[in-house]
Amino acid sequence: MTGTFLRPTDPVANGPSAGWSFQHPTLQEGFAALLADNPNLIGVFLTGLDWQTLVTRIDCGSDDQRGTLLPVSPDLYPAVIRRLLDADLRTRGDRAQWYEFFATRCSDAFLRLYTGEDPQFVTRLTNFGPFLDATHEPKVLSRLQRAGLVSSHEHRRIVDQVTKLALHTPGAAWLRDTDWKALLTEAEREHIVQQVRKTLVPNLQSVVDQWIESRRDDPFDIFVPLLEDLRTYRDLFDSDRQASAAFDRALTEVTSIFQTAYDDEDESSYSSTNRQNCQTAKSQPSPTRSLFDDVDD
Repeated sequence: MTGTFLRPTDPVANGPSAGWSFQHPTLQEGFAALLADNPNLIGVFLTGLDWQTLVTRIDCGSDDQRGTLLPVSPDLYPAVIRRLLDADLRTRGDRAQWYEFFATRCSDAFLRLYTGEDPQFVTRLTNFGPFLDATHEPKVLSRLQRAGLVSSHEHRRIVDQVTKLALHTPGAAWLRDTDWKALLTEAEREHIVQQVRKTLVPNLQSVVDQWIESRRDDPFDIFVPLLEDLRTYRDLFDSDRQASAAFDRALTEVTSIFQTAYDDEDESSYSSTNRQNCQTAKSQPSPTRSLFDDVDD
């Protein structure tokens, strides 16, 4: 059928061999409709899918099935879960696809079954790292929270981890990202704000210096998110003269360091987005004073 219905494809990430795909999306949709009308074939089909295709082209009960090859009925959830648990034991190439499946393609019932079969799933997700704008775990945790599948202990771990990142990286995406609106109560958000004011602001110079030093090998990855986080905190404390002044001076100095780092590199090696962000940072004024002059005034 190659050349008519199918075309050869390269091996998927970590896959052992090449395969085939449909020549045209309408053929794929027709095949999916055929499977949907023949439940006995669906189990065989699921067994033959590599895990990347499994998490990107099936839907396990969500309300939005755009781009779905095959909606999976509840009686086949255990079969899907067995395949996912097997994939979870191996190195996964594209973690974004994995997390997107749990965040957008699963019903509460499916998630309940999955967390029952993998009791440490939620706990592992609570070990998210810095750069909260780019990490995938909070999106899944938000979905699990809405499904009532995050225990009080696990929720405490989430709050403790984001507080730690707010004070020591200093991450502020929890103030911007909509997923955190579901994950944190107003009282928890206010408590983190108070901790930022009490602990981060007086130690801002040290925190920023240590964070930059730890990421010297790839300055772009650190400076652009750092500038955005500092601006977020600056806006948050706009009415607090001392705190806003500290963040203003931090922004000025970090921008200067950012400019220097890119002046020493060949910008042609970066993507157009990176170059645009670099030029944006370079347009900021250079510092005229030390980072925290008069912060305690």
